[in-house]
Amino acid sequence: MNIKFQDKIRRFINPYENESITNIRKVVYDKPVVFLNNIGATPNLINTFGLICGLIAAVLIGMGHIKIGTAFFFLSGASDSFDGPLARYQNSTTDFGAFFDSVSDRIVDISVYIGIATH
Repeated sequence: MNIKFQDKIRRFINPYENESITNIRKVVYDKPVVFLNNIGATPNLINTFGLICGLIAAVLIGMGHIKIGTAFFFLSGASDSFDGPLARYQNSTTDFGAFFDSVSDRIVDISVYIGIATH
């Protein structure tokens, strides 16, 4: 297979992958993931932190503290975006981790919806 054809296939599969996107990914994901790894964080710990922040957000929103609840909701989402890359960085991906991540995301979603509904 010639290189030009391989390059076309790669661009078709991921058309947004280019040097500037790779540099942004390094700043946004790689450095924080290395930091989290260096302080001893595990993917399930990060996921649990996100779950707790999401539940706090739901309670705060339900009590009418919209701004603080939104901040906790964004913190929950931010932590959720790092558990997968951290697991891949540590080469510790598991079926349980994938299941736990998915279930905790749905718990946060439903909780925040209930918080909004009760407000």
